[in-house]
Amino acid sequence: MPFKYKLIGVFGNAVLSAISAVITLILLFTDKFGPASVLLGLTILSGINSYIIWRASQLFSEEEYLKAEIRKEELREQLDEMTGKHAAPDNKTLN
Repeated sequence: MPFKYKLIGVFGNAVLSAISAVITLILLFTDKFGPASVLLGLTILSGINSYIIWRASQLFSEEEYLKAEIRKEELREQLDEMTGKHAAPDNKTLN
């Protein structure tokens, strides 16, 4: 996931969640429960949205890593066929 989308999605929603949480607390202390409940819903939704975007970016990066590992293995097999030798696997990829 590009950094600009992650910045807007994760950090923007986290900032929105923090600001709306502070305003919600202020409204609760001034006994305005109607607007406070709406802002509480906004706080919860923006927090969930921030988590979903963060988790999606993690899954996307893991998927790209696995694609690169598969491609490296395919290239190793092609190199083995071209040289006629069997190369030892890299110990770093076995972890």
